[in-house]
Amino acid sequence: MSAVYALGVVPARGGSKGLPGKNLLALHGEPLIVHTIRAARAASSLGRLIVSTDDEAIAAVARGAGAEVILRPSELATDESPTEDALIHVLDTLEQQRAPAPDYVVTLEPTSPLRTAALIDRCGAEAVGRGAGAARRAPAAPAKATVVPRVEHGVRHARRALACNALGARASSGGGGRA
Repeated sequence: MSAVYALGVVPARGGSKGLPGKNLLALHGEPLIVHTIRAARAASSLGRLIVSTDDEAIAAVARGAGAEVILRPSELATDESPTEDALIHVLDTLEQQRAPAPDYVVTLEPTSPLRTAALIDRCGAEAVGRGAGAARRAPAAPAKATVVPRVEHGVRHARRALACNALGARASSGGGGRA
């Protein structure tokens, strides 16, 4: 993936109702989100890593672990907010900063703390090798590609999106996740 610019995004909202504060709960003595950040920072396939959150405590922990943070508005961090909206917000923010546009956006959910840097790299290589628009591990998922749309000057553009969890990757129709 050396010629491909992949942006890692960790969507981590603060308002979980099922397990309040889950992204900051300790796992082996460290906040859950730190495990994902460490694996992502060690992955050679990611050109940049950003945590998207609405929560200042999560932002502080993420920065302390070496991740960049983009704070998102609360309306993009509800129980009904799809992960794709958080990704689009990150892309729009980077565009406003005149940052290079990524070829792929790699979604790294903080609730998959067993994911390794090697798995992230393998996941990305699979997606690029297949030309997939999205890769997401889902047993028996159809091999379809999806893209994350975004609006630029009133025109919808597509960004390739990729989700990589602890089990691996598979091309998928994506969607349905909550950030």
